[in-house]
Amino acid sequence: MKKNIVLITVIVMTLFLGGLTSCQDFLEMPAQTSFNVDSVFSKYQNAERLLFDLYQYQGKALATARNGKLNNSAVANITDEAICFTAQNGYTANRVYAGSVTSTWFTVNGGNGEDIYDNHWKTIRKALILKENIDRVPDAATDVKERIKAECTAIIALEYFEMFIRYGGVPIIRKPLNDAADYAIVRAPLDSVYNHIIKLCDQVIANPNFPARVPDEKEFGRLTKAFAYGLKAKQCFMLPVHCSTPTGHTPTSEATTT
Repeated sequence: MKKNIVLITVIVMTLFLGGLTSCQDFLEMPAQTSFNVDSVFSKYQNAERLLFDLYQYQGKALATARNGKLNNSAVANITDEAICFTAQNGYTANRVYAGSVTSTWFTVNGGNGEDIYDNHWKTIRKALILKENIDRVPDAATDVKERIKAECTAIIALEYFEMFIRYGGVPIIRKPLNDAADYAIVRAPLDSVYNHIIKLCDQVIANPNFPARVPDEKEFGRLTKAFAYGLKAKQCFMLPVHCSTPTGHTPTSEATTT
């Protein structure tokens, strides 16, 4: 009897450990050591993964970066959007009222900073690469490719908006940067960044393949044309005082080529 119990125990443990090993092999993906454009755009499934990767930091952007939109939002406290009870000096948002916001508060990468500056450029770079190469995907329909292009543009507009409200003028990037010389880009004036965001929104709105709402509830969370309208409206409320561009911006030919 004792031998049977021992034998059954050994069999169960063997099956259990084997299951863990197979499960681990199934769930774990090999580490990606480099970004291979030819491999990514060889089929739609790979390109779609890159598209979804663009949303890696968007939850934080839509919720005002590291601070929750309705909890400890320093950016909301700078405007009339929210207010932080001054007695709660432990809240990060209270730094605005306490006068303890330092020059690195909106630019620090990690820690207790309000924003992670590098993440904006990481997302913009990936979006530009995807937008430039999506036509190479052989197994994706034209309307799907056009939608992805518009989605990339909308995400880029959002990233610039998030930088606009924090840093004002920033470099304007219109194509993937490859050579070292490409990185020598000066900081654009405030009104140029403002106009760039408006034009990006106009491009998205004019794209007939970009849906007003997600066609499938499983795609909930992806940006749509409704988002572009909302972002443009919010940006128009932030027209710099010295800008000559009217809030009723009319798209120009540059808006379709930029």
